[in-house]
Amino acid sequence: MNTTPRVPAMAINFLLNYVYNVGSSLSQLINVVVLFGDPDESLSGRIGKSIRRGGLMARLPWSDWFLKHWFAAIEDEEGGNSALDRPKRI
Repeated sequence: MNTTPRVPAMAINFLLNYVYNVGSSLSQLINVVVLFGDPDESLSGRIGKSIRRGGLMARLPWSDWFLKHWFAAIEDEEGGNSALDRPKRI
């Protein structure tokens, strides 16, 4: 008889969603605090936009996995609400 306690699938899904949400939040936080970026834009989307327009990140060699991830993360409607783009916010 196996006495190892089983973790319900619901608990595993909860933890995976929690880790994903924390990672997404940290990405946006770093974009705002360190790079003065839009609070709704992730680092991945920002890097993808930089590569797409031929910016600094386009000059670095990236694996196909990272390129696919960054291009998929681009949200064209995000990015115009950074601290640097809106000096008259207050």
